[in-house]
Amino acid sequence: MPKLLIATVLLVTSYQLLVTPPTFARTTPQDIIDTQLESYNSKLQTYSPQSKLKLETASGRISDLNKKITSDWEANCLRQGEILEEYIRRFEIEEKKLTDGKTRNLSNEVENARYWLTYAHEAAAYQAANKYIFNLTSENNINSDINSKINQMSGDLNILRGKVLKSQKIIENLVSS
Repeated sequence: MPKLLIATVLLVTSYQLLVTPPTFARTTPQDIIDTQLESYNSKLQTYSPQSKLKLETASGRISDLNKKITSDWEANCLRQGEILEEYIRRFEIEEKKLTDGKTRNLSNEVENARYWLTYAHEAAAYQAANKYIFNLTSENNINSDINSKINQMSGDLNILRGKVLKSQKIIENLVSS
């Protein structure tokens, strides 16, 4: 009897393994942040109180600077949106007569401007939510670790700047033509 029971369990288990598709978990951004925080906190435990204070101060300054700059870019996006909406309100036309008598379809240009404005605004919101967690190597390299995060944030902010300025340029061209 026990041999029959073992054989049945093995047969059912084998069948389930063959028929049931494997389930893969998706890695979320929060999973990445949690892993980084866990690594940071475990390494931070070995640091001196002075180094911990230095890291905490630098982290606060990086966070404050990111918040200030992204809020400026978000305000720029809001102004762009107001300008675009006013342009649409004033020129509720599908086509615009050009000086040579031809017409130009504005709806495609307006939609393009809206797309880039939305893209820039979402990029600003994403950047504002970005958390910069130090990748600690050793206590002797603390300045290097801090500078690495500052450089990363600087690069991210430059990318955001490019997106917002592209949106601004598209709206400027639309309004000025």
